[in-house]
Amino acid sequence: MNTMLIARRGFATAKAAQAAAAAQRKETSPVARSPSFDHPPPAKQELKVTRLPNDLLVASEDSGFALTRISVAVKAGARHEPVELPGLSHVLRNAAPLATKQCTAFGLSRNLEQLGANLRAITTRDLTVYSLEVTRDNLHDAVKFLSYVVTQQEFKPWEVLDARERLLVDLAILKKHPEIRLVENLHKAAYNGGLSNSLYAPEFAVKHIKADMLSDYAQRVFKPNRVVISGGNVGHDELLSLAQKYFKFDNGGEQDTGVILTSKIPGVEVAFKPDASANDKPAKYVGGEIHEDSVDQLAYAAFVTEGPGLNKPKDLITMQLVQQVIGVEPHIKWSAGQNASELSKAAAGVAQNPFAVSGVAFCHADSSLSGFSVVSHAKDLPNILKAGLEVLRGKSGVDEKRLQAAKNRLISSILMAHESSADSVLDAAVQASASGNVLSANEAIKIVEKVSLSEIIALAKKSLSSKPTLAAVGNLSHCPRLDELVAK
Repeated sequence: MNTMLIARRGFATAKAAQAAAAAQRKETSPVARSPSFDHPPPAKQELKVTRLPNDLLVASEDSGFALTRISVAVKAGARHEPVELPGLSHVLRNAAPLATKQCTAFGLSRNLEQLGANLRAITTRDLTVYSLEVTRDNLHDAVKFLSYVVTQQEFKPWEVLDARERLLVDLAILKKHPEIRLVENLHKAAYNGGLSNSLYAPEFAVKHIKADMLSDYAQRVFKPNRVVISGGNVGHDELLSLAQKYFKFDNGGEQDTGVILTSKIPGVEVAFKPDASANDKPAKYVGGEIHEDSVDQLAYAAFVTEGPGLNKPKDLITMQLVQQVIGVEPHIKWSAGQNASELSKAAAGVAQNPFAVSGVAFCHADSSLSGFSVVSHAKDLPNILKAGLEVLRGKSGVDEKRLQAAKNRLISSILMAHESSADSVLDAAVQASASGNVLSANEAIKIVEKVSLSEIIALAKKSLSSKPTLAAVGNLSHCPRLDELVAK
C-alpha cells in the first residue's frame, strides 16, 4: 500500500490548537457537551449503506466520537492501469496534493491545516483512496477540499514534473526494503495482468508519464459508479447530503475525450487511447515462481495459493480461519512466538538460527493469496519452507478444539481492528467497492461462529489443489525451486 500525506494537522492560533487537542482526547469516549461544540452529543448510528441515484455508494457508522473520518475509494488502483503506462496509479497518488481547479496546492494545504485536518492518499492494487480526518465542527468546511482533490484535479504540467522527486524517493525506499519487494514479486508471479501490476512505477516510466495522461485517465475512471464514500463518526443523512452536494464528478463520464496519448519507452514510441473499462477484467491467477538475488545475510520467501476475494466474504472469513489454525505473527511483543502456532513449532524444529514465520493473506476484490512467509538465514530457508508446507498440508491435523481456538483469535482480531475508526472506515470502503455491501463486526463474528470443521478442511484442500506461487528475495544461495519444494 502506497501512502501520500497531503496535509498534516496544523493550527493558526493557540485557541484552535487547544480545541483540536481536546477533541482528540475525547475520541475514545462519547462526545460530551463543551464550549468547543455547539451541537448536542450525537446519537450512535449502526452501519448503513445507501446507493445514490447517480450510482455513488455511501456507507457510514456513527459511534458518537469527536473525530470524523471520511474515505473516498475509487477503482483506480494498479490493476486498472493501461498496459502501456505502468506505474500510472503511483503517479496519480503522488499528484494528490497538487493544485485543483478550485485552489492551489498551497491553498489546499493551508486551508486544511487551518481546520486542523489530515488528508492523505493511498494506493492499493484495487483502489486509490483519499482519506480525511477532522473534528465534527469543521467537517462541512473540510470536506469540500476533499471533493476538490477527488473531482477537480487539474494536473498542471510543471507541478507534475516537480512532483517526480517524490516518486524517486518511493523507489529508493523500495530498494531498501526486501519485504516490500517480496510482496511485489509475489503478485507478479501469481497473476497474469491486472493484479500482477506493481504499486510502484518503474524507473524507466517515471519521466515519461505526463500531465495530459493523468488528466485523461482520471477523466475516464473517476466516475460515480466506480466510487465509494465511507464515513466514521458522522450521521448517515449528513454524509449523504455532503456526497450529493460536493461529489458530482462533472468530468465527462463515459464520453470519449478523443485524446491519443504517447508513451515513450526508451527506444520505442507507442501511440494509444487508454480505456479504463478494458482493465476491469477479473483476476487471472496463474501461479509460478520468481527469485530476486541481492546482497543480504537473510532470505525472504513466501509460499501462497489462490483464495477467495473480498466479493465472497463468507469464503474469505473461512480462509482467515485457516490462517489462524496454521498460525499468524505472535501477538506478544518481543516474543519469539515459537510456541504460538503450528508454523512456528514446525520451523523451530528444523532451524539452526533465529527466524520469523507467519501465515499471510493478500486480499483483493475478486481473488486473494494465502499461505505463509519466512525470514531466515539462507541455509535454514529450504528446511523452513518444507516444514511450513507440511503444516499447510495438514500434517499436524485439526480438530474442534483447535478450530475453536482459531475462532477465538479471529474474533478478537476483528473486534480489535474495529476499535480504530480509521481502520473501520477504510475497511468499509474496501468492502463496499468489492461487493457493494459492508459486513459489520457483529455480522462477521456470526459468520465466524458458524464455520464448521468440514468447511475449513474443504477450503484448505481446494486452495492446495491450485498451482502454488513461490517468491524469494535476498540471499538465495540455498533457496529451492518450486518443483523441488512441492515434490512429496
